[in-house]
Amino acid sequence: MPYFGTPQGRERVLNWGTEEAEADARLPGDELLEDADVVATRAITVDAPPSAVWPWIAQMGLCVPRIPSMALTSRVAPPSIRS
Repeated sequence: MPYFGTPQGRERVLNWGTEEAEADARLPGDELLEDADVVATRAITVDAPPSAVWPWIAQMGLCVPRIPSMALTSRVAPPSIRS
């Protein structure tokens, strides 16, 4: 197994869990940054139908920190940043 600090190890980490065809495929959003310096595609296989998996994925999304609103930012930012 290659070390992660080598080019082969880095490729393995950037494409963790994917088949070669999956790692090479164009995905939605790829057109937003055509000449990306780093491209990573990671995958897992779940032996369940999408209807059983989606509620878990949606629930995990609730735990992701959100970007604070401008109202909150304006209350905590120094005066020089607010104006």
